[in-house]
Parts: sequence; structure tokens; C-alpha cells
Amino acid sequence: MRHIFGLEKLESWSETVHKAFDEFIAHHNTFSSQQILFLQTLKTFILQKGSVAKPNLVEPPFTQIHPNGIRGIFRPEEVEEILQLTQKVAA
Repeated sequence: MRHIFGLEKLESWSETVHKAFDEFIAHHNTFSSQQILFLQTLKTFILQKGSVAKPNLVEPPFTQIHPNGIRGIFRPEEVEEILQLTQKVAA
């Protein structure tokens, strides 16, 4: 409604993706520089491809950060959180 009345601008999809990843990283302020690099790579991947599938996370460019991709950098519960984030922004 606020957009319809000209009171608020709708975010573009790109802005929404950037914001979601920035908030996720800020919320997880204990992530290492390697984990943050992985998330920034993931954000760029989603912005370029429009989506990401779980198998993509253990293939290049993610295996360039760690040979095992996401599994080599994040704990299983963090992997699940990241998958939820990607589903939210790529939906």
C-alpha cells in the first residue's frame, strides 16, 4: 500500500538479495573471513544465475574457496541456515 501511494519505493530483487546477505552476515558476526568470502561468492552466484541448488555449493566457484565447498567451511546447522537463506532470496 505504501508503494501504491508513493510513500515507499519497492526494493529491486538485487537490493533484496544484498540486504538479506548483509543482514545474515551481520547476525553471524563470528564468521571467519573465509566464510564471509563464501557468502559473498554465493550472493554473486545468485545474482548472476537467479538461483542456486544444493549441489552447486560443492562445485566451482565454491570449491575454489575450499575443496569441499560449503561442507568444508560451515557446520551442518550453518549449512541449513544458508540453504534457508538461499531459498528465501531466490524464491
